[in-house]
Amino acid sequence: MSRAILALAGGGTECISELPCGSLQTAIDLAIPGDRIFVTTGIYVENITIPAGKDGLEIIGEGAKKTQLISDGGDSPPKYAPAGVPADIIVDIFSPSVTIKGLTIRHPEGVPTKRDIGVFVRPSALNAAIVENSIERLRTGTVLEPTSPGSRGLLVVQATGAEINKNRLSGNYQDQVHLPTSASAVVNNKITGATRFGIVIIQENADSLSRDNLITNNSVTDSGRDGIQIRGDANTASS
Repeated sequence: MSRAILALAGGGTECISELPCGSLQTAIDLAIPGDRIFVTTGIYVENITIPAGKDGLEIIGEGAKKTQLISDGGDSPPKYAPAGVPADIIVDIFSPSVTIKGLTIRHPEGVPTKRDIGVFVRPSALNAAIVENSIERLRTGTVLEPTSPGSRGLLVVQATGAEINKNRLSGNYQDQVHLPTSASAVVNNKITGATRFGIVIIQENADSLSRDNLITNNSVTDSGRDGIQIRGDANTASS
């Protein structure tokens, strides 16, 4: 049976299921498959990892304007992608059927020194649901992409069946939604300010097929190059 766990900004450093967790990562570590973590209004300065073995976990905030997850700088293992490139990954997902809903996920102001990724859905994280979040990059300075490959608001790699629905992605990520994956849906999102692509479906290597994706009813504005770019077969895009 699934349980509900509460995360509360400013709470204790340890918790049990009946008491609020002061750290979202502590709540994740406590959770078992199928649990729901309710994240109360507040600011959480941390980068979180949802490891393997947390299948069906739901992380639910009180709304993107209320519940804010701000990067603490990243660089703690396993937050490297690809190997050897220092990364600042705010939400790193390894388990299947995980839901992330109702959060602001933000790379704050400052000159970037790493590869920024707001949400990274790993190959093992099938059927992820990223819903009703605000993903933002506020980096400043003359060097916005200090590493290659560049920053991504939402990166889904080979994790089929992803649902990306009713999110807002903004700020100077190189690509806001970057999908080397298949059978995923990008619908009802508001996307602005990418320095390269708003949405891109791409086959990056022989293992990352990019077909049977659906892109529809998205607002994509102010991209440095293409609003939507598709490099794959049997994908569907419509306004």
